[in-house]
Amino acid sequence: MDYADTECIIGQLDDSDSGSLHLDDITGTVAVPAPQLWSPNPQLRQYADSIDATTKPDTTSRTCPFSLGKFAYISKQALVIIPAMFFFAIGTGIYIPVFTEIMKMRVCQIVMNYTDEFCAVVGRDDQFRQANLAVQRTTTSYIMYATLGAAVPGVVFTFLMGSWSDRYGRKTPMAVPCFGYFCQSILLLFVAYFHLHPAYLVASAFLAAMFGGWTMFFMGYNSYVGDHTTEENRSAVLAIGAGTFGVGVSVGQLTGTALLKHRGFAAPFWLFSAMLFASFVYILLVADEHAKFKEKPAKGLEMSGSMKAGSFFKVKGIRDNWALLRQERTGNRRTYIYLLLGSYFLMIMCLENEFTILQLLVEFPPLSWTILQLGTFSSIQGVVSCMAISLMVPVFKKVFKMRDTAIGIVAGLSAIACVFLYAIAVKSWMLYLAVVVGVIRQLSFVAVQATLIHLVGETDVGKTMSVVGSVQAVGMIVGSLMFSNIFKATAHWWPGFTFAVQAFMLLAPLATFCLIDSTRA
Repeated sequence: MDYADTECIIGQLDDSDSGSLHLDDITGTVAVPAPQLWSPNPQLRQYADSIDATTKPDTTSRTCPFSLGKFAYISKQALVIIPAMFFFAIGTGIYIPVFTEIMKMRVCQIVMNYTDEFCAVVGRDDQFRQANLAVQRTTTSYIMYATLGAAVPGVVFTFLMGSWSDRYGRKTPMAVPCFGYFCQSILLLFVAYFHLHPAYLVASAFLAAMFGGWTMFFMGYNSYVGDHTTEENRSAVLAIGAGTFGVGVSVGQLTGTALLKHRGFAAPFWLFSAMLFASFVYILLVADEHAKFKEKPAKGLEMSGSMKAGSFFKVKGIRDNWALLRQERTGNRRTYIYLLLGSYFLMIMCLENEFTILQLLVEFPPLSWTILQLGTFSSIQGVVSCMAISLMVPVFKKVFKMRDTAIGIVAGLSAIACVFLYAIAVKSWMLYLAVVVGVIRQLSFVAVQATLIHLVGETDVGKTMSVVGSVQAVGMIVGSLMFSNIFKATAHWWPGFTFAVQAFMLLAPLATFCLIDSTRA
């Protein structure tokens, strides 16, 4: 390690919150006192050389942060992938409300055999209460089947892809799902133009999942960020990505609902296909792999593209993931990993199934919103929330010196307050108040991801994110099954009861963050 690299370490140490470099801030107490001057220090140089001898960090992708004062710690290389995330998010934002709306319409027209005139106003007139409830319940069932179809194949492929991406790179697990969604958009256009049965909508979700779906995309994205960041800046970059995704979803929802109102179902799906194709092309042509994936293998160990593809289906990837979970670790780290994965599962169940239940809640009495009102609300919610989380992580980390787990506590409280307000909402202003109190709830996901990467180490980022992605997909399945049935059973006496259940369940992740944070303190 040369003197310039040592100076980079010294600069990061001088800017730390405690004046020490903590080797293990979860369980250990070993700390190397940080020098206060920019002069060479024999102890520090000996420590730096030991790092170089064991881990050999890549200085081309993990460079010293560019100079922006206290917030000068965000890796430029990690931000290269953000536009792909933005395109993907816009497509997702278009898809979610329009998919639910076309499902409701096709259920009403084809399954329930109601007239087009009635289906156009279903849910807005309380005099047809029984018909409204029948459409609502049947639509919820079809959406549940679509969620299952979208998640189950993704769990399998993501679990296999984690170990594979640790060897061959992150672009493939990001690009392939985008192509799958592009294929799905073609089938959705057929449903829009030819008034096909809602079963085709379920099939379209399954088609996208056969290419890995959203679980594989986010596994690849989180692993890419993990490759190009350090513990110091990882949560900030993940927050920027989460903020970008939220803003993109909001833009997509507003655009998609406006196109739906004025141009019908086909126009939003055309834009959906364009956004996913743009993300696919950007990942292939612009995103840059980490230097460790560019090293040429030793002579005789080269692998062709077909050999790499074949290795994806080997059982070794699954064994590697299980070994990651069973591995013995210092102190209570393995217990904390299990607790964080369980907390992530509950958070996914509650927060990632939020929009579908919320859409069914607000489109029927007592709120009776139109799809355009819902799109406007979701856009405001997304933009405000995601701007807040992108800005608040640097403030939490650099100004208030908060650990990732402490950020998780604040975000957990925000999430509980938000879903509880959804549960008791009978007026529109109560939903907007929920937006305010829940403005940083998505940071709970960032806190879990950043803490997990720190606990397992950077050599197993891909496997870790594949496990996280699988937990995410299973959480979506279980949450969809559970909350769809709860909503169907309770909508007639308390439409918001589902959200009350979610508020209670989110107490468990909050307790996990408190436990780990108290240990780190």
